Amino acid sequence: MRSIVLTRRCPHIGTQNDELRNTGGIPPTSSDRKIQRMKNNQMTKNKLKGCPVNPGAPLRAAPVACVGMASELARPPLQADERTALIGWLDLQRQILRWKCEGLNGDDAYRSVIPTSPAMTMAGLISHMRWTEHTWLEVLFLGGDEKRNPSFDESCEDADWHTEGRPVAELIAEYEAQCARSNAIVAAASLDDVGRHPGFSSGSANLRWMLIHLIEETGRHAGHADIVRELLDGTKGYY
Repeated sequence: MRSIVLTRRCPHIGTQNDELRNTGGIPPTSSDRKIQRMKNNQMTKNKLKGCPVNPGAPLRAAPVACVGMASELARPPLQADERTALIGWLDLQRQILRWKCEGLNGDDAYRSVIPTSPAMTMAGLISHMRWTEHTWLEVLFLGGDEKRNPSFDESCEDADWHTEGRPVAELIAEYEAQCARSNAIVAAASLDDVGRHPGFSSGSANLRWMLIHLIEETGRHAGHADIVRELLDGTKGYY
């Protein structure tokens, strides 16, 4: 039996996504006040750019242009059941990763800013996570064929990171479709169900374990996207 590596080789930089504090019923902290100041500054920038201003919208990093996906970034309910909490936290990390591509200059999507990790571009991160979703839920959980997934291509290291200049919008659309497919798979199964692929030891994990791993890996790469995007054009921000 083969043992699949949980993540393809890539330098995991020790960073975490900044989190907004849920202040419902709690007096605002200095951090909350800082976030509000950032929101006010963003609204001012949007006015100057001619972008629509929505005072109640979640904080967004200043985009290069007024284009891109309009992501709804929200945590799951505080009293959510286990399944809702797992999918809710996973969806949030997915949305953060996609949001980091909003307003990105087309050429910058393929530009490498980390010399020791040339494949870690914004486009590469989206491609990698699309195939990571496919690996865990379609291959390892459902027992599907891994041959169409470049993550399993042993002849080309980090093949799932390579985008060959494909449009970012196309990569994001494929990632979104894969995430929707993943959610459908989860909805039709029990969290206690175990994977069906006999060729990999990780396929013996139950669905709960796989979802927790996907939250971990997606969050980690969302942190990488924080750094890559800031190095590309200075854009940064809380979710």
